Amino acid sequence: MPGSQTAGPRPLRRDARANRDRILAAASELFSAQGIEAPLDEIARRAGVGTGTFYRHFASRDELLDALFDERVRRFDEMTAAACDADDAWDGLVGLLTTGFALQATDRGLKDILVARARGTGRLSQPSAETRRAITGLIERAQREGALRPDITLGDLPLLSAAILGVMDLTGTMAPDAWRRILQILLDGLRTARTAPTTLPHPPLDIDDAHAALVERRTRKS
Repeated sequence: MPGSQTAGPRPLRRDARANRDRILAAASELFSAQGIEAPLDEIARRAGVGTGTFYRHFASRDELLDALFDERVRRFDEMTAAACDADDAWDGLVGLLTTGFALQATDRGLKDILVARARGTGRLSQPSAETRRAITGLIERAQREGALRPDITLGDLPLLSAAILGVMDLTGTMAPDAWRRILQILLDGLRTARTAPTTLPHPPLDIDDAHAALVERRTRKS
């Protein structure tokens, strides 16, 4: 009809909006601690809402993940773009890896999302072709500047990430920052031979502590 307007989504009532905010806050806390497979009924319990109220706001786990992580993943992509624009390509690459792993070390939910994304199984959007080109350009620029080994490719980064994430899982309780030491060892392996090794940022684990961490992981998975 002439003059008619299409109505947008009806705004939530104040109490409904408060319930939604409590659900998101509880989900953020639980996903950060336990990962994205944390029980939805536990999220509802922590938020102080019934399951019916929960599912009126979020019909599925995927909807909740989209609402909670879309902004975090978008910030992660913006951080990647900023690293690729760094004046010194090696500094940009190191900053990207260090900051990215630091975020994942403190937020298991974000780590799960990014791992699923890298494997092509995440609901949230995959890294864009533009992002992949930008990181490839950063790698090639670091090689031209003589800081990065000439045989490193974009395909090496997911495997490096798998190694660091494995260290996080292994030592997260005992030594939460031990991954920084291993990352630095790997970074020194990526550098050209003419660059000197850097000082490792974390003390080594005692061999008994390292074995204890392995035993604890086996116990968790059994």
